Amino acid sequence: MRCPKWLIKTDLDLFPKNVRRLIVNIIALARASAVYSRALDAESPSVVMRMKTELGQTHTEIALLNDEIRIKDARMARIPPHQRPHYAPHDRFAILKHRAARGWNALQTAQRFLIQPETVAFWMPELDQPDSILLKAPIPVNKLSDFSDYLVKDLKSICPVFGKKRIANLLIQAGFKLCASSVDRRLKAKFPSPSPSDPNLSENQPSPLSAAPSITARYPHHVWHTDLTIVPTSGFWIPWLPFSLPQVFPFAYWVAFILDHFTRRLVAFSVFPAEPSAAAITTFLQRACAAAGQAPKHLISDQGPQFTAEVFKQSCKALSIKQRFGAVGHYGSIAVIERFIRSFKDECIRFISVPLVPDSFRKEIELYGLWYNVYRPHERLKGQTPFNAYSSANKQSSSTPTPSPTINLKPSSHSTCGPPQLVVKFLEGRRHLPIVSLRQAA
Repeated sequence: MRCPKWLIKTDLDLFPKNVRRLIVNIIALARASAVYSRALDAESPSVVMRMKTELGQTHTEIALLNDEIRIKDARMARIPPHQRPHYAPHDRFAILKHRAARGWNALQTAQRFLIQPETVAFWMPELDQPDSILLKAPIPVNKLSDFSDYLVKDLKSICPVFGKKRIANLLIQAGFKLCASSVDRRLKAKFPSPSPSDPNLSENQPSPLSAAPSITARYPHHVWHTDLTIVPTSGFWIPWLPFSLPQVFPFAYWVAFILDHFTRRLVAFSVFPAEPSAAAITTFLQRACAAAGQAPKHLISDQGPQFTAEVFKQSCKALSIKQRFGAVGHYGSIAVIERFIRSFKDECIRFISVPLVPDSFRKEIELYGLWYNVYRPHERLKGQTPFNAYSSANKQSSSTPTPSPTINLKPSSHSTCGPPQLVVKFLEGRRHLPIVSLRQAA
């Protein structure tokens, strides 16, 4: 990547005047150059080169996070101690746990968390007080099972290299008897909590489009929604004109989605290195119809140039698809597909480092689509998954697919087994894609 001509001043007399801007510009240029070079190395046939690229990306992220923490700590350190905001009770308890994990004395703990050593010494006796208001666990621990769950998860988070046997042996040494299989069950039950959703975009709210009688979806593949979104691999901002990197690969991907309105099932997706043309979107729609075995009766989209182009309109007419457009500037006019895109970014993109290899990125979207269709309960479908809803709507067909595993909260009354146990697995090891089920205890 070439450096802008105006970036480097040749006149040494002007250098002291623009030195700060020069530093910021060079750092931004270095980031853009690093992303571009990583994208080339990520597709190298050498396994060592690809691993070095991933390792370098990880080291860069760690260095930036450390610098971010340093800046925040420096800001807090400039505030007089008596004017700093107080830690919440669960934060104080977390500080004492962190102190135990690090082996810090009171002075080291106080320096790291910007408090006074006397404060740390004042907190320690509160550990023995069952009704202390200064220290509290983030979740209530009132039963032995709650205590064991909390303890095992805490040990695993503080010491990720510890396995189930080592944790069990450690607990036995501390006088708490817990077998390795019990530790394993508690470790598997740990999965990320769903991020809070915006009430304005809640899935259990009816879409304005579904309220209209002429557009209400009555069966699968009756109404489809489609839209485009941008998934950045790095930030777009740069300190020089045009103040933004181009929204093309390797700085971003363009992703197109098609969603079925009736079942909320992801029908198809496609990844593009740059903003797709109308011809590319037309090809994408034709492939989606061929894969589904039929075309929808209605297709809802925004009024982007890809969807209003003549070639796309002619293709829809040839497939007997009636186009419908969301109102420009009207909130919620294409709420169904926008809500799915938000879920995709909240539940997938924010938990992964976006790969710079297009095939790897397609694999991540494919896994999320499988999890979303088969394993993720949907509030709009009254707790069903999109695959369950699709199967229920096609019961009259002789080729009904096998239902996906669901949670049965009512075990049979004649069973003599113990209470059901919650089992959490992860789709191909992705911690952000949990598969939750119940099994009968022996």
